[in-house]
Amino acid sequence: MVVMTGTAIGVLVASQSDLNLAGVGREQQMALYAAEYAVARAKGFIASQQVAPFNAVNGWNGLLQSPDPAVQATLCQTTVGAAQPGTAVNAAFVPVPASLYTIADRSGTPISGQNITWSYCVHNNAEDPGYLAPATAGVFTGNTDDSRDPQHLIVIEGYGRAPNNAQVHLSVHVGVPTLNTTGGVQSYAQEGSGAAHTGQGGASEAGITVSGNTPVKF
Repeated sequence: MVVMTGTAIGVLVASQSDLNLAGVGREQQMALYAAEYAVARAKGFIASQQVAPFNAVNGWNGLLQSPDPAVQATLCQTTVGAAQPGTAVNAAFVPVPASLYTIADRSGTPISGQNITWSYCVHNNAEDPGYLAPATAGVFTGNTDDSRDPQHLIVIEGYGRAPNNAQVHLSVHVGVPTLNTTGGVQSYAQEGSGAAHTGQGGASEAGITVSGNTPVKF
């Protein structure tokens, strides 16, 4: 009887552990979906700009140096003169964070702290010459000046959060658009391996980093 009781307790403990692990994985997956949604919203915002965010001479300066408060609110928090770009969401980004899905009880009342949320910000890439080789010693301009970078890459930082402190951070490099007579200055596409749409060419995303507590690249 003692052996049977001990075995039963062991099974219960193991089952509870499996359920806990399943719950963590499910919530982490929710956070990943929210972060992916944040990146998609960022791309949509950039593509929707009436003033071209990119040109062949100054790269993404139309976006990075925009005087529009709505655009400025999407840029990551930066420190003037910093040697590395900031990745924190701008305090002016509204709302911070935005709700993707709200978990409610059986009566339909939202459960406090159970939202699935997203937010994002955009910055110049850390490999920009403005960071690596400043024109004046100690003066870094890569946070807002993309004109010296032949690759013209910018980075979208997407954040997703779910219940029980589950969170995912996606860092997506976005490549240079291709200018053409069909689509004009705002015509750009992103395809795997640098493929192209009909009448539109585009660079592929340079890289994606997924992180919970520790960055994992793929």
